[in-house]
Amino acid sequence: MIRLIINADDYGMNPNCTKAITECMLKGWVTNTSLMVNMPSCEDAVEQARQNGLLDRIGLHLNFTEGVPLTERIRENREFCDENGEFNWGFRSGGFKKLLRSLDAADADVLAEETEAQIRRYIDLGLPVRHFDAHHHSHLVYRVIPVVFGVARKYGFKSVRRPVNVAVRKKLRSRIYYPINAWWKTAKMRPYGFAFTDYMGALADFRALYDTLKNSATFDLMVHPMYLKNGGLDMSGEMSDSGLRPMKETSDFVDSHVEKGEIIKISYKEIQSL
Repeated sequence: MIRLIINADDYGMNPNCTKAITECMLKGWVTNTSLMVNMPSCEDAVEQARQNGLLDRIGLHLNFTEGVPLTERIRENREFCDENGEFNWGFRSGGFKKLLRSLDAADADVLAEETEAQIRRYIDLGLPVRHFDAHHHSHLVYRVIPVVFGVARKYGFKSVRRPVNVAVRKKLRSRIYYPINAWWKTAKMRPYGFAFTDYMGALADFRALYDTLKNSATFDLMVHPMYLKNGGLDMSGEMSDSGLRPMKETSDFVDSHVEKGEIIKISYKEIQSL
């Protein structure tokens, strides 16, 4: 039996995503979500979760690439923020050689401070599950892993999203890159002792590789629910194989295998206890 987490990223990003994710959790289409504590709808997201008994299905979606940081010093740091004090992609750009180098002491210090601030806000909001991932997979950038993982361990976090390690890609370069990248980053993660799933990918990956997955595998399936102009609930984002896909199609595929006893839906908490 495959144990499956269906996680909706970006809880609290905006009213559209937040309401869509709440609805998907209530319908059983999504098992978990992860919260962006520096974004405008954060408190509304937590209130929706609280009213619907969903607080134990939320993890932390660390964010170093979009919006305004919680701490002052990082806003002045051009490795992370632009002249307006908003996150940019500086620490993720600059070529392969730069990405292999560690952050210098000053950059690492402001990143640790911001990571701690986001974690503390998450805890202060009364969220009990100690699981984290990050917007645009930023927690897995080689240069930031020691800083971010170190702070998360300090605050008792127990599980983390792993790198994408199953991907249906047409280009030969991508088919070579993704497995190597996943192996390399997973090796970098392991010393910190966090639990994570065996596999991580999107619906296209899960469907294409379903028959080859081990019966006892754990899989983190990432979705991005949102409402379209016609009111439909869709999954969106670069991890979708078609750009936009009805959330119900994802649910129908999964539930058809749940009914056969081939899949069981689980949560972060269960990953932590395996």
